[in-house]
Amino acid sequence: MRAPAVITLLSSLLLCSAAGLRAVEGERIAQAADGSLTLPAEAALLIGDLRRQEMQRPTIGFWGQLSDYVRWQVRVARPGRYMVHLLYAIDRAGCRRSVCRVQVGDAQVEAGLPMTSSWYVFSRIQMGPITLAAQATSVEVHAVEMEGVGLMNLQEVRLVPVP
Repeated sequence: MRAPAVITLLSSLLLCSAAGLRAVEGERIAQAADGSLTLPAEAALLIGDLRRQEMQRPTIGFWGQLSDYVRWQVRVARPGRYMVHLLYAIDRAGCRRSVCRVQVGDAQVEAGLPMTSSWYVFSRIQMGPITLAAQATSVEVHAVEMEGVGLMNLQEVRLVPVP
């Protein structure tokens, strides 16, 4: 028996997990009760030749061009200073240097990414602080420098209020 079109459409729009409904690609992400913004790979809009992969959890990979980038639509209700965190992996055998930039509206932070032991071993880095205005805006991650086969595999960007 074939599922009704409405159910098929809804099931393709909603991603569910044990924690409940997750953000869908291109959907505007709101801040959590603690003010943080968690931007998962599965909710990112991919620009360029990037691809999603399923590993322990959804991941953005095949980041081979400086022109490739990812974007999330967000709603910032609580302005202020935030610490930018990335959950990423870089294979030290295939890369010599990776530098990326996280940009939110006019604010940005840039950092070199330490190598992890492989494309499948993820690490969290604190890139630095960024000041956010109260507005609907986008968060983008861009490659700045890439020496080797790719920039990184990316699972999540997190912006956490700085007390």
